[in-house]
Amino acid sequence: MLRRPPLVLWRYIGLEIIAIFVLALIVQSVMNIAVVAFQLVQNDGLTLGYIWPFLSKISILSTYYTLPISLLFAVTLGFGRMVADREVTALKACGLSHLQLMAPALILGLACTAVTDYLNGSVLPEIGYEKRNLGRRLLAQLTDLGEGTDFRLPLPRNMGRIYCGRYHGNILDDVFISVQDIGRLTGESAVASAREFPIQISARRAEVRRVNDTLLEVDFDDARIDVPDDILRGDKGDSHFFQKIGVGRYRLPIALSEAQERECDRDTALLRRELAENQGLLGAAIARMEAERDIEARRGLAQTADALRRDITKARIEISSRRAFSLSCLTFLWAAAPLTFLLNNRNRLVPFFAGNLLAICVFYPCMMIGTQIARTGAPAPLVIHAGNAILFAAGCALLLRLRRT
Repeated sequence: MLRRPPLVLWRYIGLEIIAIFVLALIVQSVMNIAVVAFQLVQNDGLTLGYIWPFLSKISILSTYYTLPISLLFAVTLGFGRMVADREVTALKACGLSHLQLMAPALILGLACTAVTDYLNGSVLPEIGYEKRNLGRRLLAQLTDLGEGTDFRLPLPRNMGRIYCGRYHGNILDDVFISVQDIGRLTGESAVASAREFPIQISARRAEVRRVNDTLLEVDFDDARIDVPDDILRGDKGDSHFFQKIGVGRYRLPIALSEAQERECDRDTALLRRELAENQGLLGAAIARMEAERDIEARRGLAQTADALRRDITKARIEISSRRAFSLSCLTFLWAAAPLTFLLNNRNRLVPFFAGNLLAICVFYPCMMIGTQIARTGAPAPLVIHAGNAILFAAGCALLLRLRRT
């Protein structure tokens, strides 16, 4: 065994692994940007120039899995090449252990774990919430579109679409709006019943005005409203037939309501504070329920306690999931590197596929199964981290096997 760290060798191994890691990360990021752009253009009808400012930020959302996957690619391809070229055999003959060869990868894995933990806990929740409000932000820009033709924009919460043949600033020509439920779009109840009230509005021209931060108004000229026949005539009407009503000038309010905030939209520090508060409230609710003699009051306290338990479970699942993805940067390479050494195959793609199958086929299924089990009341850190625990145990077993060879 060498008495001092082989710094020159670590630099050689580290540079090779980092080069593959960076290349894999760039390729995955470009692919994710292309997929997001295709979805927004194809499904939502937006132009690439309109969504381009948001793409770079939205693409960061995928780093929670692209970082560990890129590390996995780097370790299996880098060490796979060294095994195929018999470099590992030569270094073993010089007295180096497999752990010493893995040291640069482990250092890179620790760095990626810290970066991923920071991104998952502080950066990605805010970007994810911004992405879910992207439709609202784009809709708010209807007051200043510039100039162009053939514009399409989805309404928030999949409530419909806006089409126009030409636009100039806040003036839209040849306008057509399809709305799934006019009540949800305007933020008011359009009908007394719970059924949806779909309409279609077509007009020669429309002007969009921003009333305040939560409301737009669209003034139509020479407008025509198409309403389903069954909405107007009840059970006697035909839901597939639209009654056409000419209204001349018509004003349509559009509510710019934000998406409801969820656990995944809050940073980890805030989630931990809310978790501690809810645990305190749960303890107080249980104590009051035990001391309460009135049946109705006990029932109300029991419902409050159940709601707090659900919130606590959701917070624990979210925190544990973020930490599990962060730790996967280490456990992926901890299991894949020894497997690459143990295969000792001259075809460098064999350890690549074997290592990726080992990590991906264990971690992600365990994450999904663990999340479902945690929702039933099982300890979230225990069941969600099962995939990382299995990969760590597999890595230890493979390293012990390598010591005997």
